[in-house]
Amino acid sequence: MKPVLLRILLWAAAAGIASAFVLAAPDPVGSASGASAAKAAAPQASGRFEMQSRAGTLKSYRAGKSVVIAEPDGRLKRLPVDPAARVDRGLVRGQQVNVISMTDETGHERVSAISRSAPAAAGNAAGSAAPPRR
Repeated sequence: MKPVLLRILLWAAAAGIASAFVLAAPDPVGSASGASAAKAAAPQASGRFEMQSRAGTLKSYRAGKSVVIAEPDGRLKRLPVDPAARVDRGLVRGQQVNVISMTDETGHERVSAISRSAPAAAGNAAGSAAPPRR
């Protein structure tokens, strides 16, 4: 009778360990169970990952920390810069720049690239002195 009780005890322990692994495993993204459904719904509500491009005038830049740009409407926008962001060398305050940022599933925005803006074409500039050549 002792071997039977030992087997039952071992099976119960194995079942307990297996259920602990199942309960500790993360739920699939599409799952609709309990608290996990609320967590899965939050990223969808915020749009998951969103990439955004902004053009503006560089006001300040601290490597790996933050960038401040003046948007075309004149408002200043401060954004945190990812330490691994790709940034053009030789950026100067007052220079026109493009800033690429990513908003993650929690709604936090981080800059992933800063580059110089291409100069406006001579034909498109207001008050251009010379007409385009033919």
